Amino acid sequence: MSKDSSTNTKDSWQSAKDLWGSPMPRQYPSVNTEVDCFTPTTHGIATPTRTPTPTALSRDSSARSLCSRGSTSQRTVPSSSSAAETSPHAGQAFAIREHEGTRYITLMEGKLVVHENVGERGGWHWICAEAKGWFGFRSPVSATYIGHDANGNFWAVCNHHLAHESFCVRRHHEGGYVLLMPHEDTLMKMAISDSGPTLVETSGNGTRWDFIKVDKCCDVPS
Repeated sequence: MSKDSSTNTKDSWQSAKDLWGSPMPRQYPSVNTEVDCFTPTTHGIATPTRTPTPTALSRDSSARSLCSRGSTSQRTVPSSSSAAETSPHAGQAFAIREHEGTRYITLMEGKLVVHENVGERGGWHWICAEAKGWFGFRSPVSATYIGHDANGNFWAVCNHHLAHESFCVRRHHEGGYVLLMPHEDTLMKMAISDSGPTLVETSGNGTRWDFIKVDKCCDVPS
């Protein structure tokens, strides 16, 4: 290359620099050295934690490993106290528990009572049935329905689903459900007796109940 040609090239490069300015150095995105993952706690619930990783290769594989161990498929199923409410429907078995307590409607020694430690005897299972728009609750142990006698006391002695074994289930605005049954020209409510673990009719507020779905006869509600 001649001296004149070299001089012209330098002049052209200088003119380009004067016009556009000096070229900017290429910017590369910074690599995040921390990864948000879920890791299981001692209770089995996945909780967020921030895990530092030393290199790009180990960071990628470590993050996948931690996230897979703490995936939603490994989370524990919530207990009945935190699970979504279940409304009664025909054909399903339920445990019926007082909304503000721990006692269940249970058939014990042939008597209908509310009891806290239901065990695995099965007397607290109630299969929801429907007849003429009214619900009924039948024990799979005795094949009898929850009903009431002429004195306003509840029992489970009849194997038919008639007027005295018929219920209307109404959602309460403060949580739980109220069990109502026809009594002449009015609807009476089921309540836990003040004098013992028995169930009686009342025209007052009545007891609020939770319906806990059970799938097998050996399931014990938590």
